[in-house]
Amino acid sequence: MMILHYLSRKLARHILLFIYVDDIIIISDDFEEITSLNIALSHHFAMKDLSVLHYFLGIEVVFLLPKVIFCPKYIVNLFVFAQLTDNKIVDTPR
Repeated sequence: MMILHYLSRKLARHILLFIYVDDIIIISDDFEEITSLNIALSHHFAMKDLSVLHYFLGIEVVFLLPKVIFCPKYIVNLFVFAQLTDNKIVDTPR
């Protein structure tokens, strides 16, 4: 997987591109920037917009605005498999 960081010239907005084989995920907090980058890329590559992301590499993606949570189902299954469901939750420093 390749991760690219793109800085928009117009508004100095950050855009992340996750590229895996023939899949591209574009992430930003500015929908207009995502749209303009999508249009620019489609001039050079054959692309299809599949709209909102639900699964990536078999991992569920859940949107709880303003955050995106990757893999809650996968993490729960992993904790059950590893018998870690009785552990206490602790916040980590930022």
